[in-house]
Amino acid sequence: MKKTNNAKLKAALDNYRQGLISIDKAAKIVGLTVTEIMAKASSHGIKSGETLEEYRKGVRMLTEL
Repeated sequence: MKKTNNAKLKAALDNYRQGLISIDKAAKIVGLTVTEIMAKASSHGIKSGETLEEYRKGVRMLTEL
């Protein structure tokens, strides 16, 4: 996993936890992939209602439009 700025990571995860930003927006802010930010969120005790596979399915559906 890439090294991240802890202040940016904390802010992004806090905003994600509060529902202010999406997981992919949090990933962009911190400079990580969605998979990496999901792992970070999980390690910080943040539960998501969406699995990685569900996220990928949603992205595939959007790109097919």
